[in-house]
Amino acid sequence: MIVALASNGNNGAAASLAQALAALRASSGNKVLFVKQDQRQPQLTSDLAYDDVVIDASSGDGDGGAALAVAGVIVVLIHPAELEAQHDAALLQRIKTAIDANPRAEVLVAVSHGEQALSAHEVGNILVFVAQLSSARLADTLVLDENGAYHPRHGATEVRHLYGQVFRAPYRANTSP
Repeated sequence: MIVALASNGNNGAAASLAQALAALRASSGNKVLFVKQDQRQPQLTSDLAYDDVVIDASSGDGDGGAALAVAGVIVVLIHPAELEAQHDAALLQRIKTAIDANPRAEVLVAVSHGEQALSAHEVGNILVFVAQLSSARLADTLVLDENGAYHPRHGATEVRHLYGQVFRAPYRANTSP
């Protein structure tokens, strides 16, 4: 399965999450290829020597769009402050383009936020974002500390829960370009 993580790319949260998901998948006995955002994307075909490929496609630069277009699961990591500031248009367009190229991809939207509970307004912004993506569903909420890292008290549990959602998602996409 090919899993691609997308975000606005302005923080390391998506890269950190991609690494954590790849590590969890590898610890379950699967052969996993992890591709960082700044690495050259490998040719993604169904004859790879790996069970799974996890790609940090968090920014719109490079081959991230190609990774999104062939992914079986696309995890979109959003932050309520970015939605509030209306900095989500480019990300929204990247995901819509990927869905058009690969309509069978499972699209999961995960929300990262600080320790304070989301306000009703933030929840509304999140729901509007998800509603604009055909076939997307809200996956999980990840609590980040003030440095943008997963909170040690909750992070591992939340990432494991998201891992279960990602790798149990119905895999319907064609993995060959």
